Amino acid sequence: KRLFLNLPIIDLQHLWIIFLSIAIEQNYKLGSMAEKMESLLEVITESERYAQIHFIVEEVLIKHIGEDSGSHRNQHRIYLKALSGEISILKSSIEVDIRQVDKISRDLHHYLRDWWLGHIAISDVNYNRALINCDGKDFILQQWINEIKEKNLLTILTIQKEIYEFVTGKSLNI
Repeated sequence: KRLFLNLPIIDLQHLWIIFLSIAIEQNYKLGSMAEKMESLLEVITESERYAQIHFIVEEVLIKHIGEDSGSHRNQHRIYLKALSGEISILKSSIEVDIRQVDKISRDLHHYLRDWWLGHIAISDVNYNRALINCDGKDFILQQWINEIKEKNLLTILTIQKEIYEFVTGKSLNI
């Protein structure tokens, strides 16, 4: 609960990213090494794609709040660079020794989990405090929602909505 910002769009995205991280860690339970490899690359690629969308959504909100997003944006860039590097290592490691897939899955899961939990608990909570304390919060949120809809950044899968509603006990009405 301490990681929820009470911004349903952001909270849903955070839950989905954590779900993807868990999927990476659970990868070792799959069948053959080829299946593990295929699944791991699929999930890690989706994690990278979805993080890019999420970061844009956050940065648009920070812009509407009127906060300087430079530091936050820099954290996002560092994360994406590290994740891209992990994907490259993963691809080259698996070509060399496919038996390392389980270890790589667990290591990636720990990295993603630790980064996201730290980022949400510190950086995201900071911009959320700024939002809570600013005048015209409802207007700012409406401008933000309009902009991310305009940019087609607000695609919500049924499973994402179901996870959000299950974890929060709240309906998602966007």
